Amino acid sequence: MPPMSVLRPLANCRRVASGALGYVRLYLCDESGDPGASAESGASRLFVVCLVGYPDGGSAENFQAADAQLRKRLGWRDEFRWSKLSQRSRDAYLEGLFHNLPQHHAIIWDKRTIMPQTFQSDSVAIGMMREAIGLLGSPSAGSRLIIDGMRHRDRAAAIRRVLGVSEVRFESSHANPHLQLADMLAGFHAWDHAGRISDLAPRLRSLRRFRSLWR
Repeated sequence: MPPMSVLRPLANCRRVASGALGYVRLYLCDESGDPGASAESGASRLFVVCLVGYPDGGSAENFQAADAQLRKRLGWRDEFRWSKLSQRSRDAYLEGLFHNLPQHHAIIWDKRTIMPQTFQSDSVAIGMMREAIGLLGSPSAGSRLIIDGMRHRDRAAAIRRVLGVSEVRFESSHANPHLQLADMLAGFHAWDHAGRISDLAPRLRSLRRFRSLWR
């Protein structure tokens, strides 16, 4: 049985989607790397924001069912997390779910090529979220955003205000397969952009069209 923290937003999606307000989108977000400006002081060269988007609860549940089937086939009970898996396991995950992947977009900030004139790390991260969410489709009334991470009330309020979503929540990815998907896709796009993946399967190369460089 999927955890209640996952099912609750999906149920809310379906309930509003069938009413007069139209479809409610559910967005899941993973941030990969360090948004600090200086690699010399320890920040990562790449910072990635990856958003997964569902037009309704049924679409999210379809992916969740495919994820459960993949886990059963692989005999995998732990969290799918890019940094903790071998490349063979990463390939098995992406190949196994390829035909059930929801829409997503990753924005990559490569700090070798661009630096904002006025830099505030969280403003950059929120701006990247706004760009990614715009490429997935502008939020409708009641749209929700779930971000992998610890609860941060002030940041949630700032993100909600800029993005125009009705709710922003922070949640651990441990029990949420959709956040794990966002993490895996963020890792894929970061590593592929950096040339760190060899012998990439031809159909996985098609995922490159779902990423862009920050400004």
